[in-house]
Amino acid sequence: MRDVSRNCYPAKHMSEDFPNAEQVNLCKEEKRSKHFGKFEDVLFNHRDSTQFRFQECQVDAGNDLEKSVYCVRAYIQGIKDDNVKIISFTKENFAKHF
Repeated sequence: MRDVSRNCYPAKHMSEDFPNAEQVNLCKEEKRSKHFGKFEDVLFNHRDSTQFRFQECQVDAGNDLEKSVYCVRAYIQGIKDDNVKIISFTKENFAKHF
């Protein structure tokens, strides 16, 4: 937030006769990507992988209730495993924030 407030609101983008909100929004997105990009990549990759496995399991299960229950249980366990991996990644790469 400090990076955004220091760098994304220069006077040239804030004049009343020429408010350049688009430039400010681009700057904010760039700063977000800079600070959270690696984390979001890991988060989305793990979550997407688990979700795809769940969807494939559901298709394979078809109308079989027991197999569907297995899919849900495996999905929940997958999320728990993802959480451990994401926390581990975060502690390794962003130790100063813990």
